[in-house]
Amino acid sequence: QQTGPRLQPGPADRAKERGAHPEGDARPVGDDQHRRKDPRLEKAVTQPRLNQRDRTESPDRHRSGNRRRPEPVAPGEQPTLTGTPLAEALRSRFFIAVTAAFIFTFGAQVGGVQQLVKLVEERTDRSTATLGTVVLSLFSIAARFLGSRLVSRLDMTRFTVGVAALQGVSLALIAVSDSRVVLLVGIALFGSTVGNMLMMQTLLIAQRFGVLDYPRIVARQSLISYTGTAIGPILLGWLHDVAGGYRASYLAAAACSLVGVVLLSAAGSATPQFDEVETDVNEPAG
Repeated sequence: QQTGPRLQPGPADRAKERGAHPEGDARPVGDDQHRRKDPRLEKAVTQPRLNQRDRTESPDRHRSGNRRRPEPVAPGEQPTLTGTPLAEALRSRFFIAVTAAFIFTFGAQVGGVQQLVKLVEERTDRSTATLGTVVLSLFSIAARFLGSRLVSRLDMTRFTVGVAALQGVSLALIAVSDSRVVLLVGIALFGSTVGNMLMMQTLLIAQRFGVLDYPRIVARQSLISYTGTAIGPILLGWLHDVAGGYRASYLAAAACSLVGVVLLSAAGSATPQFDEVETDVNEPAG
């Protein structure tokens, strides 16, 4: 039997029945229920965590999103070098013949270049001499570019022999020519040998003796062969004064180039011969 008035459920009781807070707030009671009912808030909360995890788990990624290049070698490690030791290279027939050949070819080359303007002026005029220097420079650059493309496909020693032979022919053509056109043709041929001869000096040493003692080998070879650059201009100038013209001078330069051809031919192939010599730079010397 009911003894008192029946109480009606108030707002707080109805809020409890709906699962809301007693104060009438419409927020869900649990965090899980709250995230399920508000997906935008879940995305805002979880996305920074995903980004932070991606940066933490992928330290090798660059800011642009591309992976960085891997380290080529471990810290403190160096590759094994192969080649011919300095003492053995200096006693080899290849080194002696090539070094002597460049004494003659460089002497003829530098002497021919230095005396060229005066020769053309004596036989033609100053404008032709100016044009000759332009032709010499252009053909030197173009021929060196072409030679750098071809040298990897040919035997280096034979290629150098061909360049030295062409230098001798061009100097002989300049020596005997009085015509403006023939002189320019000879200068063009001579210019095509200048850049290639300089290029082949170090390439022959690197190809034949490897990288083990390359800096010291090429330094000694250059020290000896560059003496021709000092002797050549003096020789051609002295012959000009003695003979009264440049014909004898440039014929002598052509003969020096042909001597270089003979010496380069006697040097042998530039094929590497250092397979049996290996040095680990990580090991102490001695």
